[in-house]
Amino acid sequence: MGFMETGFGKGRGGIGLDFGWKFMSSQQKSLLLGFLCIAMGLFPIAHSLNLLPISEQPGDAPRWVIGVCGMVFVLSGCMMMTQLNSRLNHILAAIFLALMGSIGVWVSLFSQAEGMSGGLFFLSREQNVLLGRCLFGLGAAIGFAMCVYAIRLAFSRMRSVE
Repeated sequence: MGFMETGFGKGRGGIGLDFGWKFMSSQQKSLLLGFLCIAMGLFPIAHSLNLLPISEQPGDAPRWVIGVCGMVFVLSGCMMMTQLNSRLNHILAAIFLALMGSIGVWVSLFSQAEGMSGGLFFLSREQNVLLGRCLFGLGAAIGFAMCVYAIRLAFSRMRSVE
């Protein structure tokens, strides 16, 4: 019996576990995934509020950055549970993008160089850190620009509704 015949492949090369997805409506899937994202975001938020006894190591991100990371998950879960082109979704997207941008700004300006890894093999360590900081800063700028766009979408919809 081959791999595809065991039921794990389902002919697509994946493991083929569907957990009843085909019996759920798209709204039910959105709600389930939204609650999953919210639950995943509660752990870093609890850590940032010092509710979990986790020891901090030198070079760790500050608690507010960890809390912002948790809020990103919570907001993404909330966005999954709202209507796609609603005013609320645009406002949540703007907050989400502003939080993502704030993480990028912190990494680009305040993170320790020892915490950055990877890079291009032909650049020195210092050049790779500078490149990483520049790329995180660029990502933050793009995130803030998208935040402005989401705010404009939210307020343009408000004017068209009224």
